Amino acid sequence: MSYVAIKSTAIYHPEDRVTLEEMIEEFRGQGKEIERLLEAIGRKDRYLDKSGTQTPITMAIEASRKALAQSGITGQDLDMICFSTATPEYLVPPNAAFVHKALNGKHEAMVYDINAACVGMVVAIEQATRYLQSHPSMKYALVVGSEQMNRYGAETDELVKSIFGDAACAVLLEKTEEKAGVIDSIFYTNTEQIGGMAFPKSGLSRMYADQDTAGNMLHADPDYDPLKLAPVAAENIQRLLVKNQFTKADISRYFLSQANYRSLPMFAEMLHEEMDKFVFIGFEYAYTGTTSPFLALHTAIERGELQRGDLFILWSIGAGDVTCAVLCRY
Repeated sequence: MSYVAIKSTAIYHPEDRVTLEEMIEEFRGQGKEIERLLEAIGRKDRYLDKSGTQTPITMAIEASRKALAQSGITGQDLDMICFSTATPEYLVPPNAAFVHKALNGKHEAMVYDINAACVGMVVAIEQATRYLQSHPSMKYALVVGSEQMNRYGAETDELVKSIFGDAACAVLLEKTEEKAGVIDSIFYTNTEQIGGMAFPKSGLSRMYADQDTAGNMLHADPDYDPLKLAPVAAENIQRLLVKNQFTKADISRYFLSQANYRSLPMFAEMLHEEMDKFVFIGFEYAYTGTTSPFLALHTAIERGELQRGDLFILWSIGAGDVTCAVLCRY
């Protein structure tokens, strides 16, 4: 049996750092106090492209180059490039094609985009793993996520502007005979809150017909609560462990959605786990959508908190609400 291991990870973000104080002062100038909101969701600083020169594609290319350089392989070695984003620079052609061109990818590569909102990169890792395992001649897959949600929020929208930062993350997967990578996964979808977050707010078919600019922006309903699915997510994580004959003691780290810091103590309580197993990077990067669990994963690897052979859990939720929990071995 073949396995698909994480060979390397890399991140990229704009150089411009926006501090907590700058964000507070910006909205104070609009007569709004957002300290309690920032504290509740776990936000301090974040990186944003103030120059207007960065796009999800340029950030993805930089992260991808770093991931390949770490592994000593080139674009010619890649059999698959999957680009996950909810803020694509282009609908046509695929954003992944620009990454392929920048990396001088080979003609025989499979190249495509995926949009499952904020759970997209977790889904992409699961999909790419299954495809590599089933395809006899494929060995390497690059999964890269990149988001610029903040850019598409109205300047007066304290909810959207408070939540998001800009970042890209690339994960290089390699088919191997060693036991590593995705072990099992569980998907769960509940569409009761499907209108809770939308971009563009009015839908693509109305973007050029409507004169209302606000209708084209990213919309987040103040009453939208993705944490409603936390109990189901915790149950699915426990099901993964039982099904694969592991216990919580076998799990080294949990890399979950970084949308809200409050979710981590909730998960720790429901799973009867220690908080130090849950990695949170929202204080530095804010929420980066599809890449957020993987920024946490990359950070843990860089800190030496995750070693080869360690078991870990990935989980995230995308607007809709679409969720995926994945049990992995590093």
